[in-house]
Amino acid sequence: MSGRKYRRKKYNAWIGFALFCVRRCTKKRKVEGELPQAPCVYLCRHRDNDGVIGAFTSLRTVLRPWVLHTFTDYQTAKKHLQEYTFSKRLGYGKLFCKLASPIVARVLTSLSKSARAIPVYRGETGMRSITTLKRTVEALQAGDNILIFPDVDYANENDQAGGEVYQGFVAVDRLYYKKCGKRVQFVPVYMTKEKTVVHEPIEFTGENDAETLKKIVDGIYKA
Repeated sequence: MSGRKYRRKKYNAWIGFALFCVRRCTKKRKVEGELPQAPCVYLCRHRDNDGVIGAFTSLRTVLRPWVLHTFTDYQTAKKHLQEYTFSKRLGYGKLFCKLASPIVARVLTSLSKSARAIPVYRGETGMRSITTLKRTVEALQAGDNILIFPDVDYANENDQAGGEVYQGFVAVDRLYYKKCGKRVQFVPVYMTKEKTVVHEPIEFTGENDAETLKKIVDGIYKA
C-alpha cells in the first residue's frame, strides 16, 4: 500500500503487543487505497468485532476509537458481559459467565485505556454526549486519528447488505468547524475478511449534507 506522509504516533507497549499477537494469528488482509493526511475520522462497520480487529491490524496508523462507555469501566463491563453478552446473546451457562466475565472485562478495559478510547454514551443527551464530541475534537486538534463504527446492526457480517447507521459522528464536524474553521476528513473504510478498502476522504460542506452522508455510508458498505 502506498501512503502519503502523516504524523507518526505509537501505541503503548500493551496494545502494541496485543496487535502484534493478533496480526500473527489472523489472516492478512489486502489493503487498497491510501492513508490520508492526519488528523481524520475513519468510519467502518463493526461486523461483530471483525471490523474492529481488521481496522487495527490493517490500517497502519494509530487510531483512537469511539467505544461504548460500558467497556471503558471494569465493573460495568463485567456486569454487561455476564448479564448480557455471554448469557443472553451467546447462551453460555452461569458458571462460564461468572468465571469468564471478570477476565474478559479486564482485557477489554485495559485495551480501551491503552488505545485512549473515547467513551460513547449511546442514547443519552446532555453533558455526557457533548463530552464525547469535545474529547473527539480535542483529539483531532492534537493530530490524532479517530476510529468510529457507526452501524446500528453491529452483528451483521453480510458483506453486501446496506444498513442503518448512527449519525452522531456528523456533529463532530460541526464542532470542529466552529473551533478550528476547518472541515473534518471522514474516511469510509470497506472491509471484508480478505481485504480493506480505504476510500478517499469526504468532507461536509454545509450544503447537500444528506448526499454527503449517503456517500460515507455507501463507502463503508461498498468497495
